[in-house]
Amino acid sequence: MEILYKAPYAEVISPINNSVVKRLYKLEIKSWKSRFHHHGESYKASPDDILVLADYKPENVKELKRVGRMWSSVSVVRTKENKYKDGSVSVSLDVKASNDRL
Repeated sequence: MEILYKAPYAEVISPINNSVVKRLYKLEIKSWKSRFHHHGESYKASPDDILVLADYKPENVKELKRVGRMWSSVSVVRTKENKYKDGSVSVSLDVKASNDRL
């Protein structure tokens, strides 16, 4: 966890709160970014992956403890790739938040 700066990250295009299931969110992500690729491959989220959902990109664990910052750990429940007519691709993730801080 101390090396968060190496972790892949993405900007969430649209978070949608599921009003039926508590703390379940749908996230749409255009693309993953990373300073480091493992064996040349981009990161692909899988069910049961644990992600940090934050209002900023933390470089290390200490930054998660900063006052005034919002973050939560989420577990990936489901993934789906979306292909559009213009050729662009996004990924939809259903995630379960660890707490109600979102």
